[in-house]
Amino acid sequence: MPPKTRQHVIPRVFLRAFCDPTPHADHPPGVPFEPSVWLLPRSLDGKAKRKAPGSVFTEQRVYTLATEDPELPEIEEWLSRIESNYAVAYKKLKERQELNPAEWDHLFLFVGALHARRLSQVAHWQKQLSQLEKIARAVEKHHTGAERSADKKYAGWEQIGLRSLQLRAESFRNVLKAGAIFLLENMSEVPFASSDRPVASDHLELALLRDWGVPPEIESADEEERNAGFTCFCPLSPELALFTSHNLSPASMVHWWTTYDDNLIASLMWWMILDSESFLIANSEMPFPEPLAKDYARALASM
Repeated sequence: MPPKTRQHVIPRVFLRAFCDPTPHADHPPGVPFEPSVWLLPRSLDGKAKRKAPGSVFTEQRVYTLATEDPELPEIEEWLSRIESNYAVAYKKLKERQELNPAEWDHLFLFVGALHARRLSQVAHWQKQLSQLEKIARAVEKHHTGAERSADKKYAGWEQIGLRSLQLRAESFRNVLKAGAIFLLENMSEVPFASSDRPVASDHLELALLRDWGVPPEIESADEEERNAGFTCFCPLSPELALFTSHNLSPASMVHWWTTYDDNLIASLMWWMILDSESFLIANSEMPFPEPLAKDYARALASM
């Protein structure tokens, strides 16, 4: 088996849901065309580019540990299994079929991995955990004059941001499952777009969610949890998103939520834009209606 050197930071199984199936205007007739995603600059003031899912958001050996066989990269194999399981769950969701408990878990773990596998997340945790190692080594050396215990305990710690990926993805999954869980079906005029940070998450106040358009009939959680509950938003396609919040109830139950509210979707898309790093991922050259796109661009330019 050849080494898996080219690895996806955002997997193809996710990107395919945002593909535009229409060939380029200059595409030769009779030649097979691979649907492709549109990458829009975050500022919304530049030209969008089309890219095939297999050729974008890839890095060389980014998930391969220095100590392992490059032909059997453990993390890459684990991510591949998650992606295969997600493909089955997503197909059923598209067809509005009920998932079994294992398939729900596959969905949540896939979203957790989408969050944890981002290179900025890996770098963040590498920095934080390296600081922990530095402190532990300093304490041991102060008391013993050596770092023999730390040498054993922190072996391989130079890649701890990567080594902790699976645990971080599973922890994120558990947090998602602890809130009220909604599959948000978008029937508005504003399609969902994703970004190079495909999972937006933050601690948001219930009042903000209400301002965005979360309807009052969706119950709020207990009073003491209303101020800053963990909230997550992950578009899975232009028509479907996972939305979870610890500000809403009942917790740990999945609800289908169909909305025609352009303002709600526009607010969620603004969150996705703000949370992105460089690019939005969409199924058209400009997924937002022109007035909304101009409003977004003006707001971004003023920040």
